[in-house]
Amino acid sequence: MRVVVVSVLAALALSTATADAQLEPAPLPTPAAPTPRLTLAPSPPPSCAVAAIEADRAALDRERRAASTWNTAWVITYAAFTGIQIGAALVEFSPGNEFTDATRDSLYIGAGKAAIGSLSRLILPLRVPQVTRSADPCDDAPALARAHRIAARKQRNAFWLQLGGGAALHLVGGGYLVVHHDAWREAVTSLALGAVISTITLYTEPKTSWRHPRGTVTVTPMPTSSGAGLSVVGSF
Repeated sequence: MRVVVVSVLAALALSTATADAQLEPAPLPTPAAPTPRLTLAPSPPPSCAVAAIEADRAALDRERRAASTWNTAWVITYAAFTGIQIGAALVEFSPGNEFTDATRDSLYIGAGKAAIGSLSRLILPLRVPQVTRSADPCDDAPALARAHRIAARKQRNAFWLQLGGGAALHLVGGGYLVVHHDAWREAVTSLALGAVISTITLYTEPKTSWRHPRGTVTVTPMPTSSGAGLSVVGSF
């Protein structure tokens, strides 16, 4: 009887221990550490070289002011030469030399050349385009580059017109004095003075856009799906 009771008690103890073990919650699995992931932030849009664009604008503004000054100065200078030579012919002024018909014609020829020079600056002035500033300086880059090209073309045209036109007038005037008066001295003097004045006119002409063509070029690093690259934007 004692053996049976002990066996029953042992069985009850074992079943109770088993039930307690089953009721204890199983430990939760430890979560694995997250795998680091590389995320590329969106790249900003390429920006233009604002400093270079503003430098182009400033250079264009200086050229426009210089062209206006050049036009005005030579209109006044040639007009003054015209008046002085007509006045000298009317009062028969020829310092150091006898006043002759050749002298009078030489003065009138010089006045005519000076008048043509003054009118050419009035009728065909050298003008540099103006670019209106927009809200975004990057939008002005193509317009500024185009304005520089137009300015360069006008400067070339003014240069060759002054050179060719002046040379033709000097040769015609000198030839007239030689053919009609056999006045080589007056012809050479008129040719030399005209050449000097034309040279000064050409030397002082604004020629920045012609001699130094400008273009706006922007180089910006740009990330791509396969690596990195460069974005080149500009006027060529």
